[in-house]
Amino acid sequence: IHYECRVVHKNDVIPDELTEDIRNSAYRQGDFHRIYFGKILAVYADADAKKRLA
Repeated sequence: IHYECRVVHKNDVIPDELTEDIRNSAYRQGDFHRIYFGKILAVYADADAKKRLA
């Protein structure tokens, strides 16, 4: 399955807004990322996708 999207908003993760538990478990190396929100424009799938995903 392939989703074609358009970015409608993006935000950098703000380390100080995360709990210490999340920072320690998900970002041990301090590699905070950017979060993207998108609008799905189209969805494509191989002909056998339903069978393969069942």
